[in-house]
Amino acid sequence: MYMGWVKRHLKDENVKGIIIAGRYDKKLDYALEYAPNDAEVFIYNVSFTLNEFKIKVASFILLFFQFLF
Repeated sequence: MYMGWVKRHLKDENVKGIIIAGRYDKKLDYALEYAPNDAEVFIYNVSFTLNEFKIKVASFILLFFQFLF
């Protein structure tokens, strides 16, 4: 959509597009049908870990009293 606008209004025939998706979908095939040589497709992955934070009771008491005084 925007590639066509740039080509027409900015007179730039070297426009390239990037499609970023979370997973493959048949719609990607339809999108690439329009401009098979002018667009790249990237599938992204997101991952993270949770690490439990443990504070020792003695350290917590020390921090608590420092906060009070």
